[in-house]
Amino acid sequence: MHQIFLTGASGYIGNLIYQNLSNLYSIKVIQRKDKEINEKTVETNLSPVIIYAAGNKDIKKCESNFELALDANFHYLKSIAEKFIDPYIIYLSTDYVFNGLEGNYSEDHTPSPDTNYGKSKLLAENWLSNNYLGQSNILRVSTICSHSSSFIKFLLKEAAEKNSTIEVADNSFFSPTSINLLLECLVFLIEERLNGIYHLSGPRTSRSEFARLILTLYSKKSLLKNKDYKLINEFLRPDLSLKNSFLEMKDFESTTFLKNLKRVYSEGYLLKDFDEKLL
Repeated sequence: MHQIFLTGASGYIGNLIYQNLSNLYSIKVIQRKDKEINEKTVETNLSPVIIYAAGNKDIKKCESNFELALDANFHYLKSIAEKFIDPYIIYLSTDYVFNGLEGNYSEDHTPSPDTNYGKSKLLAENWLSNNYLGQSNILRVSTICSHSSSFIKFLLKEAAEKNSTIEVADNSFFSPTSINLLLECLVFLIEERLNGIYHLSGPRTSRSEFARLILTLYSKKSLLKNKDYKLINEFLRPDLSLKNSFLEMKDFESTTFLKNLKRVYSEGYLLKDFDEKLL
């Protein structure tokens, strides 16, 4: 039996985690307004699992206020973790711990964040590695996509306009990750309690190719116009793609997670990968 605590349940990703995993587990939501976590909250005979999905993912706001980034992505994590005895912590980190100049990043690559968002995430990673070695999983996730994620909503909204032309970056690569892969992975981690740093991502692709895929999946017809990423968003990077850790796990080939992951890599995305409901 697992005792699971979730931060960030009011956010986009945290809410999807709660809605899906609560079908399988009893989940207690930790909110900022909660004054304390005490012995009545934590069942002492169970080893608690903390899923840290909280944080400030607004890169622009983080750039203008480093303390804001630190508070949401690091300090809050520390304040929560220290209230538990022997927790297992799953920390949702980001591809932005890298500078995005090289791409296909594995765990062996040295982090090189060039944004306050990435720097605050890396500080949290280092703190966990130093203080919860053997008790934590740092899961670096590339862009999570679902039918309600901002990029897909943008594409579908633009495609609804008559004779629309959508500007997308063909020279910016990433590894968009379906929400259902994240949900499968979290269940996998809760059950197996893997420790260390892992990468979870979809296939490497350009933003323009991904946009073309999404429009095809949703049967939308719009003209895509390639545009330099620097002219679209100052926080896009040439290549933030991650190399997925889970593909080489031969011992876990029978799991649904591995089967889904290998399908996504070998056959491409399907609409159900973005459904926001799998479990």
